[in-house]
Amino acid sequence: MKICARKLTQGSLFKLILIGISISFMPFFLICGVASIFGANTVWSEQQPVTGFMGLVTALLMYPPFCITLSCLAWLCIAFGLWIYSKFRKIELSFVDAEVIDEEVAQRPPAETAD
Repeated sequence: MKICARKLTQGSLFKLILIGISISFMPFFLICGVASIFGANTVWSEQQPVTGFMGLVTALLMYPPFCITLSCLAWLCIAFGLWIYSKFRKIELSFVDAEVIDEEVAQRPPAETAD
């Protein structure tokens, strides 16, 4: 299934970025936290290595602010780029195993643009 759109909503874009970053960085933070339990200097707080069980706790506490900050920065850059792109072309999205959630919206004719 393909959809052609002029713009994506900012909320949908942020949601996609946050999900992608959060899931992809979770193993990294877990590995760093577990390694710190065994004495590796993989977790740092206030320019000091944190080891032992507190290293795992610190890594897990650092995870949400890191993901949110990185997602916000990526979202700003991508939203700006897509805004510029939408001035010249439409965005075509491809979906695999898509399903219609709102039947009323799916049956509406496409809106005419005044471009």
